[in-house]
Amino acid sequence: MEGVLAWLKRQLHEKPDQDEMQLRLESDADAVQIVTIHRSKGLEYPVVFLPFCAPRDWDRIAKGEVVFHAEAPDTPLCLDLGSDDVETHRALYLRELQAEELRLFYVAATRARQRCYIAWGAVRGSERGALSWLLHPTPETTSQLLKQEDAVLLAPLQHLANTQPQAIAVQPLPQRDVTAWQPAPESSVTLTPRLFTPPSTMTRSWRIASFTALSAHSAGHGEGEAWRQAEREESPAADAPPLPVENNIHAFPKGARPGTCLHEIFEQIDFVPDAAATRRQEVRSALARHGIEPHWEESVARMLEQTLAAPLVLQEPSFTLSTLAPEDRLCEMEFFFPLADLDPARLATLYRQHRTTLPEDGIADDIAHLTFAPLQGMMRGFADLIFCHAGLYYLLDWKSNHLGDDVPAYHPQALLDAMRQHCYILQYHLYTVALHLLLQQRLPGYSYQKHFGGVFYLFLRGIDPQRGDYGIFRDRPDETFIAELATLLRP
Repeated sequence: MEGVLAWLKRQLHEKPDQDEMQLRLESDADAVQIVTIHRSKGLEYPVVFLPFCAPRDWDRIAKGEVVFHAEAPDTPLCLDLGSDDVETHRALYLRELQAEELRLFYVAATRARQRCYIAWGAVRGSERGALSWLLHPTPETTSQLLKQEDAVLLAPLQHLANTQPQAIAVQPLPQRDVTAWQPAPESSVTLTPRLFTPPSTMTRSWRIASFTALSAHSAGHGEGEAWRQAEREESPAADAPPLPVENNIHAFPKGARPGTCLHEIFEQIDFVPDAAATRRQEVRSALARHGIEPHWEESVARMLEQTLAAPLVLQEPSFTLSTLAPEDRLCEMEFFFPLADLDPARLATLYRQHRTTLPEDGIADDIAHLTFAPLQGMMRGFADLIFCHAGLYYLLDWKSNHLGDDVPAYHPQALLDAMRQHCYILQYHLYTVALHLLLQQRLPGYSYQKHFGGVFYLFLRGIDPQRGDYGIFRDRPDETFIAELATLLRP
């Protein structure tokens, strides 16, 4: 056990050997491996080819620096820079190199388990190589090695082959292919790019749509102009005077960045009463992330507690968001569903057919002002919150719209006007269809009448549990309308 632990410690703290740590595939076992003689030491291969046993460029080496060990025992490595004995030392240097060549040759020739191929002959440098020294050990023969005929040169090897025919064979190298490679003749064909011709049935209206894409533009005046005016009010002009710093949520900065900040807070916090301290910390962190002054922490934290304590379901005054367990809610649910051919006229027709079931009669006219281009593809959206209570599923959306400087400014008719101005009614109808389709797929025995509870739009600046229903918009769309809207939207 101690040895295993010591090995594990080395693997964790020391730089690993890349060769040892390299993953080897089973298929590599049958592949040709090209390795140096040094790296082959200690390994074994079924068949070994030694095509380059001829050693170094001895002429260049003999003219270079002289590094040697003296004849005396325990002599360190020496470098002769031009002494009187430089030729003697050069001979020692060349002798040591030959000894090293002989050692490497022995390593290479003994790696084979079944067969070893060695290419050798009268090539430059071979007169001082290991195989030359073994077969022609006397200086007279090695110095004349390159001048000898092949038959004389190979005689010692042939003698070995004759005495051990089952172990050694001497064969000439196969003749190389004298036919040199020739490139294919160049083609005289002129290349031109292919032109794409779209088929007649190819549609250009397919895209991923969203509520924002449907409600971005409106025609004419009236309510459509009111939408644009409300949007301008949401983002104050750069030259507008700063709002007075007051200790309430009504004076909290307006615009996209503060709204995103509030949404992120509700997405991250736990609703239960015991989590008030962690909610305060999340408020502090979110304000810092979005570059909002920290003195708003108290106002935002108070708004959170009022929103979580506000009764939502009219038939059950004791129910608040603070009673929701984390497993009963889903934040920022992204959805997609297929979208059929849709245009403003068809959508407006459906709303006119069901105008009596809508929160206000003029909503059908609001839809008629939409001017989005006909489209098909996918409908995409993000539901701020979906929660389940007493077997009913609800949609909830957080709204940071500024409707006034006190709670009474968020009375029910003001909320309905804001819902129409921003086309939020179309938004929650689309989200209701998405949840309706999801529950059809996931909830056994699902029916809209039994399982869909309704929609809440919480205008966060106007909620006060002590002031009644200010800041809370409620609706439960008609079941027949939602079914027909789902049929209209989906292919």
